[in-house]
Amino acid sequence: MTAARLESINGFLIPPSGGFIQTQYTQLVTTTSVAITANVMKEVDVFTVTITPNKLNSIIKLEAQLMGEFSNTSAIWNSVGTFTRDGSNVVTQEGSRECGVSAFMINYDQNDDNSTMESCHMTFFDTPNTLSEITYKVAINTSFGNTWYINRTVEDNNADNRERAISFISATEIAG
Repeated sequence: MTAARLESINGFLIPPSGGFIQTQYTQLVTTTSVAITANVMKEVDVFTVTITPNKLNSIIKLEAQLMGEFSNTSAIWNSVGTFTRDGSNVVTQEGSRECGVSAFMINYDQNDDNSTMESCHMTFFDTPNTLSEITYKVAINTSFGNTWYINRTVEDNNADNRERAISFISATEIAG
């Protein structure tokens, strides 16, 4: 049996291929909102994470949990969440389609259209091939102009049927 050799960078041991090197994250526990223009990818600045890879061939595992509610209930049918790397969508645009990493999920019927949150859970493996700092953000693309209320419902009164939640973005460097 051959023992795996650990690599050292700047005095830190780097695990073999597949091992986790570092995780950076931003977790939002407060509420806010963002205006979204129809058919324009909107970066959501409160979901920003920066990471500097330690290895050129590292894989960056991006994850996000987005909780909130669209002001226009039709937006849920034609909306996607995605990640941007330094301002560009990590997913290649295909024609005029809404292109992203994951769709938003509806968690209610039309009778609860201002009191029950939607959610979007995303995972994406990026191979940036750089040792420079990278800034990732969550972005939303929808064919309806509206407001996305983050971590809350549209009707945010103090009632037992008006949820609040927590959203996050994280970037984990995996040794390539």
